[in-house]
Amino acid sequence: MTDKAGPRLRAGRSGGQSLVLAVGLWVAALAAQAQGVAPTPQQIDQIRQQQEQLQRDEQQRREQLLRQQDPARRLPGSVGIDTAPELPDGPDGGPCFPVQRVELEGAARLDAATQADIARPFIGQCVGLKEIRELMREITNRYVEMGLVTTRVYIPQQDMSNGLLRLLVLEGKVGEIGLSDDQAGVYLATAFPGLKGKVLNIRDIEQGLDQINRLGSNSATMELQPSEHPGLTNILIRNQPRHRVSGGLTLDNYGSPSTGDLRGTLNLSVDNPMGLNDAWFGSFSRNLDADSDERLSESALIGANFAYGYWNWSLNLSKSRYVSMISSLTQRFRTDGNTETYNLGVQRVLSRGQTSKLTLNAGVTHKDSKNYIEGSLLSTSSPKLTDVQIGLTSVFVAGAGSWTLDASAARGIKAFGVVALPEAGTGNVPTPFGTRYNAAVSYFRPLPLKGVDATWSSSLQMQTSPHFLYGSEQMSVGGLFTVRGFDGTSLSAERGLYWRNDIAFTLPPPQESSARWIGRLQTYVAVDVGRIFGREGQITGSLAGMVVGVRAVGGPIGFDVGLGLPIYASRSVEARGSIEGHAVYARASLSF
Repeated sequence: MTDKAGPRLRAGRSGGQSLVLAVGLWVAALAAQAQGVAPTPQQIDQIRQQQEQLQRDEQQRREQLLRQQDPARRLPGSVGIDTAPELPDGPDGGPCFPVQRVELEGAARLDAATQADIARPFIGQCVGLKEIRELMREITNRYVEMGLVTTRVYIPQQDMSNGLLRLLVLEGKVGEIGLSDDQAGVYLATAFPGLKGKVLNIRDIEQGLDQINRLGSNSATMELQPSEHPGLTNILIRNQPRHRVSGGLTLDNYGSPSTGDLRGTLNLSVDNPMGLNDAWFGSFSRNLDADSDERLSESALIGANFAYGYWNWSLNLSKSRYVSMISSLTQRFRTDGNTETYNLGVQRVLSRGQTSKLTLNAGVTHKDSKNYIEGSLLSTSSPKLTDVQIGLTSVFVAGAGSWTLDASAARGIKAFGVVALPEAGTGNVPTPFGTRYNAAVSYFRPLPLKGVDATWSSSLQMQTSPHFLYGSEQMSVGGLFTVRGFDGTSLSAERGLYWRNDIAFTLPPPQESSARWIGRLQTYVAVDVGRIFGREGQITGSLAGMVVGVRAVGGPIGFDVGLGLPIYASRSVEARGSIEGHAVYARASLSF
């Protein structure tokens, strides 16, 4: 669909839907008129757009915080035991025997095809001690590739004159799992469930360490120790936990002019309060620069994460509300609203290697939004939505960089009071039972610049849907979390994408003492592009913007100051009105 001008600043609305929504909004307007306030149709449309954008902005902040807590997006930890042990040298001389068959006793984890592949180079050969050691090394390597690093291969006493070579494989098993210190603050039963007595797979150990170390206060390591029982290996976990309670205060100007630009945020995390390697976190944000009776934006989030082996469960609850004023030449009237969101999620690590991990994600989310004009509920823009999600997340190292791939699908369901409006799904009214598909690709790598510590990070986000969705479920481009450089200008629709790129240069600290407080100083340049694909009769448009700035990261005191500049806006956006020439982003934080 080509770019074309339309009657609104935002994309994603057809004329039919505007008529239906306007009728519903006018019902609230008539109620407001009884109080002496009668918004015009243009003001009603402005209210709806503002309400949807405020809800989307708050949802983007919530999703950003939850991504930081998501264990599926972290690269797998490695204990560095991924090489086969050196076999003792021995004499290469001595007799050799023709081998017609190789038999591996105890190799339960190697299927027949793998055993045949290992033995093939030695069949029909005259095999001596040198060749037998090569065969033992190959068998050991295959086990190490599977993570079975304590498996050993032995040569039993035998007569090879019949052409049969027998090797004994002892697949090492887990003995005792213990802590080096009673004060380690680790619950082993949920980190390493059911491992005792099973074949020792280093991936299981790494997974358990990841579950322990997903708590920011932990830095657990492990040591393999010989057991007094043959074939068993004990696992010793060492950990020196730091403070179990951590948090931070943030001051930024990431708010909205209609509800207050200046925002204060308190974040708090509590590790292991139940003694189950559980993680709890909360956040509260509020605008600081406005009267709460006329301009207000505040939100609260609380969440918990529980781990059990290769599984994680999460529960998140959040609530946000806003107040803003809409003015005409002769009147001012109050709009306000709130959204409650509940999410229950489960994750299962399907596979992991030394530098890769694949996770299955599933969950259910319920949202309850209410919007008002002068105290009258706007039913057409106050939906209850419940959807179920399923997806895959893959993280891995390839070449000089690390990748994160996400793919997911979500479907609205009739649960927890969700009711469709009349004509929902006809193309004129959004449906609460739509399906949407999302995909994302993220990449991070250091840049090979001589004498310069530089990194490049890139992220591509995409969404599509065959259905007419509510505004909170659409993709939006334009703003701090999508296409930077545009303050107050955004487009949204069911289908769209945006691509963000950041190049950061780390500067030497001015003094060593300052590095202790502010960590690393970085200058950065970011370029973002985004495009929305409107439905038939809607607007398709593109935005491109950039940011240049300086920030301090990695220390208890942080800051980020950036100047955002619009680079390009398609005609469908420019035709709607003026675009601000720049946007200034500022944030200061204190961690404790």
